[in-house]
Amino acid sequence: MASCQSHVDPKLGEAVERRPLTILSTLYRTWARRHATHLNRWIAQHRPEGLMGSTPDRAATEAIWHTHGLIQQARAGKRPPLYMLCMDLAKCYDHIDLKALDRLCATISFAGGPAAIANYG
Repeated sequence: MASCQSHVDPKLGEAVERRPLTILSTLYRTWARRHATHLNRWIAQHRPEGLMGSTPDRAATEAIWHTHGLIQQARAGKRPPLYMLCMDLAKCYDHIDLKALDRLCATISFAGGPAAIANYG
């Protein structure tokens, strides 16, 4: 346990009073670890099946590697072709060209495109 000198008595040349600094932080860390363990068990029981990230056994990077694996399988011809669309919405200034997106969905024969585009209309 670390201690902090509150003041030094000039006659004695040593600290008159000491107070613990680390005891409360140690107690807090122990309490937090115990409650985090229980919370993680509860999250594991109630999380959606497809959730990646924010849980101890399903890191967000797993979703990236899973997607990467699907793309590599499609490139190798082991599964049907995959199409990916990345849109940088931060630079669209809150405007998405829905007609261009609709044409793209028609070009790649993505049947779910019109329904997804309708959400933005």
